[in-house]
Amino acid sequence: MLRETLVSFDGTELPHRSLKTFGPTTIVAAHPNDETLSCGGLIALLRRNKQPTSVVVVADGGDAMRRIEVVSALHELGITSHEVQFLGYSENSLPGHAIDHFADAVKRMQAALEPLVPATLIIPFRGDANADHTATWHIVRAAARRLKAVPRFLEYPVWLGPVSDALLRERRPTVWKVDISPVLARKQRAVLTRRELTPQSMDTSARLYEGYFEFAD
Repeated sequence: MLRETLVSFDGTELPHRSLKTFGPTTIVAAHPNDETLSCGGLIALLRRNKQPTSVVVVADGGDAMRRIEVVSALHELGITSHEVQFLGYSENSLPGHAIDHFADAVKRMQAALEPLVPATLIIPFRGDANADHTATWHIVRAAARRLKAVPRFLEYPVWLGPVSDALLRERRPTVWKVDISPVLARKQRAVLTRRELTPQSMDTSARLYEGYFEFAD
């Protein structure tokens, strides 16, 4: 059985002062709004700490309205439209594309990341129970190996399942808990730009913490 996290679990609190060490940071979202629901507080905190911050959305299907929605949400968090890229893949097509055209997907991701020179990459959790999310993880990790300097990786979970739990028990990543209470109102305004609001998204927008995994690899 899957459970939506979005995310609420215990971890080591990440001091806000440490955000100044993140450097240029890129958040990669498999789908539109993953970045706002899962990382909106962190994005706002990074911008408050004057860290260069950008977003890459992988599978938006070229939907103009969804892109406008993402740009509007990110504007509330301090990100301009020039700091957002859309790769245009179709939702639910990434696993197949990653198998049949993996080199092309990696090349496109590399082209998106290279000009940004990210010191930190915020990416979907490798064990997420969503095939698009795990495909995105593989694509980003392969692309990052081609960059001049390999970034630090933090991984955000959206859906957890039995495989996720087994991986976490085996690999035991550091779990970082980020207090987003100083920017919670900004995240809530960003979430409210969505056309379709679910009970889960409203619950997420009220949480005072976001969580991230950091693996030792």
